[in-house]
Amino acid sequence: MTDPLARFREWQEAALAAGVTLPEAMTLATADEAGRPSARTVLLKGVDERGFVFFTNYESRKGRQLAANPHAALTFLWHTEPRRQVLVTGTVEKVSRAIGQLVPDVISWEWSKASRKGRARLDYTQNASIKTLVAPYAVRPAAGAPVSAPITWDELDDPDLRPNSWTIRTIVERVAERGDLFAGAQTDLQELPKV
Repeated sequence: MTDPLARFREWQEAALAAGVTLPEAMTLATADEAGRPSARTVLLKGVDERGFVFFTNYESRKGRQLAANPHAALTFLWHTEPRRQVLVTGTVEKVSRAIGQLVPDVISWEWSKASRKGRARLDYTQNASIKTLVAPYAVRPAAGAPVSAPITWDELDDPDLRPNSWTIRTIVERVAERGDLFAGAQTDLQELPKV
């Protein structure tokens, strides 16, 4: 399988089937205009060719950081077998009203709380703290953007191996060739070679 989004969906479904609580939970890392990082857990609301969609208040810290610096990273970590970790990096942009069609069960344009029936008010046209309750964003991997991938000890001396050796398009081949080296990161005892 060479489609990274299809692979992600497959892995997320496997995590759900394995009993992972909230397989849609992801760590969102942002940075302010000075480059100071911040991370928090948010919920994935949708994924398609437009990117990975989540909601935030425009006036929240992450909303202000994303407005000042649209670069972000998402990390999904599923501890249950088959243990996996997914990293997505890219730029973030506000998503159009079409997001309401992607997740109609969680979105409403109604102002009245009673009329919303538990759904979130989405108003992408306003950016006032008293008007905008949630705002959708999508993280889209930049074409050719490097993807973080662990290496094995025997690869440390490879002069051709660089931190940006893999992209969103080539990482699937890497996983197919070497296996998912992140799989045991949370549970396996790691032994360092003697120096």
